[in-house]
Amino acid sequence: MRNPADVLERAEMHEEKGNYVEAERLYRKALNLKAVECDQASKKDKDSFELAPYLYNLGMSQYANDHLDDALLSFSRLLNIMSAKQEEIIEDMREIRNVMVEIKREAEEVEALSVSA
Repeated sequence: MRNPADVLERAEMHEEKGNYVEAERLYRKALNLKAVECDQASKKDKDSFELAPYLYNLGMSQYANDHLDDALLSFSRLLNIMSAKQEEIIEDMREIRNVMVEIKREAEEVEALSVSA
């Protein structure tokens, strides 16, 4: 099985049945497959945001299996990815706000011209 989404789904089935050891193994495999897929797509992004659900599920299964150090590493990596995405979102929000200020300014100018005419 080479499709990370299929492996993830299989891992979730094992987790639902309480087979956390097999679920952790499959979550790790799904994460590795997804990481390779992301590497091939971007050629640079080792920690793509697309890995977030894979890392979350892996971390939770590691926690359930009392692999606490591994769970902490997985969640730490997840937080780093999410923090980077948050910075991108904040920058996008800043740009949108600037565009809105410009639109409002132009609308006020148009309104002022129409009132004086």
